[in-house]
Amino acid sequence: MTAAPSTSHEPVPPLAWGALTFDPAIWIYTTVTLMSLLVVFDGWGELAGPAGIVIVVVGPTIALAIAHVFADAIGHTIHGSSRPGRHLAADLALDALQYLLVAVPPLIALALASAVFHQSPLESIRSMLVLGTLSLGFWGGAAGWRGGYRGWALALTVVGGLVVGLVVFAFQLVLKPH
Repeated sequence: MTAAPSTSHEPVPPLAWGALTFDPAIWIYTTVTLMSLLVVFDGWGELAGPAGIVIVVVGPTIALAIAHVFADAIGHTIHGSSRPGRHLAADLALDALQYLLVAVPPLIALALASAVFHQSPLESIRSMLVLGTLSLGFWGGAAGWRGGYRGWALALTVVGGLVVGLVVFAFQLVLKPH
C-alpha cells in the first residue's frame, strides 16, 4: 500500500548534517543547471584537461550562489519580511554554501574519472552526467521522503529525479551525437 503524504501542518524536519541543513530544491536545480552547462558547453577542446573542467563547474556554481544570495536579499528587502542584518546575512551565507557544495560531487567524479580511471575529458564529463542523474534520483527521493511519501509514491519521486537527469542527458545525445 502506498502512503500518501501527510496532510497535517506539522513542521517537516529539515535534512541536516550537523549544523548544515540541505534544501533538496537547491540541489536539484543547481545540479540540473550544471548538467545542462556540461551538455551545451562547446569549448572543451580549448580547456587544459581536468583543470579546465573544474573551472567550468566551479565558475557557474559560484555565480549561482552569488545570484541567489543577491536575489534573496533583495526579495527580503522588497517584501519587508526582514531587514538586512547579521541574522539574514548568516541565513543567506548558509544558503550560498549549499550552492557551492553542489559542485563537490561532480568534482569528485571528475577526479576519479580522470586520475583513477584515466578517462578522457569527454568520458569524464559523461561520468559527471551519470553522477548528476543519480544525484537527482537521490534528491527526488529525499524530497519525497521529507514530504511524507512512502512505498510506490516515494519510488516515483526517485524515478522522477532520474527522468529529469535522463532528459538533460538526452540533450547531449541530440546536440553532440559523437
